[in-house]
Amino acid sequence: MTAVNQLPRIVMLATLAVAHWSCGGGGEPTQPPPPPPDNTVASVSISGGTGVDIAGPLQLTAAAATSSGAGVSTTFSWSSSDNLLATVDASGLVTGVARGSVTITATASGTSISDTHSVTVTVASVSLVPASATLASLGESLNLTAEAKDAGGGVVAGVPIEFTSSDVSVATVSASGVVVAVGDGVATVTASVDGRSAQTGITVAQVATTLSISPAMATLASLGETVNFTATAADALVNAITSGFVWQTGDGSVATVSSTSAVAGVTSVGNGSTTVTVSRDGLGVTSDVVVQQVVVSVVMSPTAVTLLEDFTQQLTADPQDANGNTVAGAPSATWGTSDGSVATVNGSGLVSGVAAGMATITATSDGVQGSAQITVEVVTLTNHVQPIFTNSCALSGCHAGTNPEEGQDLSSGQAFSNVVDVPSNQSALMRVLPFDPDQSYLVHKIEGTQLSVGGSGSLMPLTGSPLSANQIAIIRSWITKGALDN
Repeated sequence: MTAVNQLPRIVMLATLAVAHWSCGGGGEPTQPPPPPPDNTVASVSISGGTGVDIAGPLQLTAAAATSSGAGVSTTFSWSSSDNLLATVDASGLVTGVARGSVTITATASGTSISDTHSVTVTVASVSLVPASATLASLGESLNLTAEAKDAGGGVVAGVPIEFTSSDVSVATVSASGVVVAVGDGVATVTASVDGRSAQTGITVAQVATTLSISPAMATLASLGETVNFTATAADALVNAITSGFVWQTGDGSVATVSSTSAVAGVTSVGNGSTTVTVSRDGLGVTSDVVVQQVVVSVVMSPTAVTLLEDFTQQLTADPQDANGNTVAGAPSATWGTSDGSVATVNGSGLVSGVAAGMATITATSDGVQGSAQITVEVVTLTNHVQPIFTNSCALSGCHAGTNPEEGQDLSSGQAFSNVVDVPSNQSALMRVLPFDPDQSYLVHKIEGTQLSVGGSGSLMPLTGSPLSANQIAIIRSWITKGALDN
């Protein structure tokens, strides 16, 4: 059979094969197609902020979802519960209109499915003028101007603004923004609404408009004396000012002052005249100050003296003011004695003992008198001379003991018989010649002039220090008075 003759048979077999497979013969059954997706909106949710300024924008966003939570692409219709407070456009852009709270609703198109979102409309800012102010008097007031502003800077009328002061002891503020000065210092006044605020710095610094000083003059009679001066000042509303003063004296060598309060102590330093000035806020007033020491006492030194006959004692007299300072330029003291037969005094205060007894020496300056008690005693061997011998000469190995030097025992009870009217072993002179110390060899030995009268040996005492001029004078006086055994 030729190829052409076989073609109908091949077509028929192919047709049968197709029919067989399409009827399911010889293989797996055919699967049904999947169901279409569920795009039914089951919920709507709004996201975005919860606050918007008046005239300001707030973008909200809405989303739809199926019951299984799958997102659904759809459009929404937007609405505001009160267009007088806030409006919302088709894209969910909210615009604040007036202060308050509104509910924004987004509804999925073609459904009643929606969500709500609360939005609070507030002012955008607060302005407060002036930004700072200084009040110069207590009780002085200042009106502050506070305004609520929208997002575009426009004034929002009718908004109640709250005012507060950080320190009511400095300044208070009323509900209408009137500031009143209370005391010197610094305070901050704050104006606030809807969580927005502005501040004004308030400084209260009293300025003196009147100033006076008292007393107008003061005289101080002692160095170191202090007198109080008082400054009286007031501001423009006649409120007293108690601090912030500047005090100074014209001559610090006469008087000094140091204070910033209304009362200042001026202290005298030296005699003379000066001024004290107080100033504040460009005002200044002055008082006169005179420092003139007054003698209130004459201090004697020493105040009590025991003096031997024919001996002298220098006294001093110091005229002093009430604070114990020497009065410069005080009259020289005039000296006097209560009994010239006992003690005399010269014009410079040198007292001379005349005879045994007691006398009062006085010194008078500027009518004020000081005194010193003088006791005059007779020089005696026992009370005055023997202590000198005992301490300086009547020592072991010298003029004491069983074998004293030169046979001259100067110990107590032995001295008189060993020296008075007793010839010296070293000179033609008597050891002590009563009434004549210059002819007494003992005097030459203690003065170191023994060689000049034919004597020999060394200065007495041989050990220790030489006798003082006062000790020698006592021995001379005793001899001059007769070298008595008294």
